[in-house]
Amino acid sequence: VYARTDDEILMGGDDRHLNFRASMLVQREPDATYAVFTTVVHYNNWLGRAYFLPVRPFHRLIIPALLRRMHAGLAAAGARTDEPA
Repeated sequence: VYARTDDEILMGGDDRHLNFRASMLVQREPDATYAVFTTVVHYNNWLGRAYFLPVRPFHRLIIPALLRRMHAGLAAAGARTDEPA
């Protein structure tokens, strides 16, 4: 964890080949609360690009799947959840 506020957690890791950061932001509005996930990958060299090439399609599936599981878990726990847009 690199930084934490009341509304956001910034996590990440560095490697010789690539660095990544992931942000989980909670955006509160009067009638709804949203979770916004953002990831950034910085390639340090061609090995980082080669590593991430086959990972990229799965990476794009992981976060939406994680959000669906979190939503289902909150709903099962009785928390008020709105359907994702």
